[in-house]
Amino acid sequence: MFSADFFYFLIGTIQTTATHAGLIFSLEPVFAALFGYLFLGEVLSVKGYIGAALVLFGILYAEMPRKHVRRYAPSVEQKS
Repeated sequence: MFSADFFYFLIGTIQTTATHAGLIFSLEPVFAALFGYLFLGEVLSVKGYIGAALVLFGILYAEMPRKHVRRYAPSVEQKS
């Protein structure tokens, strides 16, 4: 049953962009900890909670819109 779920998960990630698929895959440890707590009563250590928070904040940061920054200096010919 779990392999079929993973297969459908992979099919779903094929239909999205590579960036979103990477972000979805990076959430796997967070969901594993959540389901471990809900179904098995497992509790994370402080390091585990800090790691989960870092993963979530990293994903939020990666999804934030950014201003386009020019990474080169304009050449002399471009100055008008």
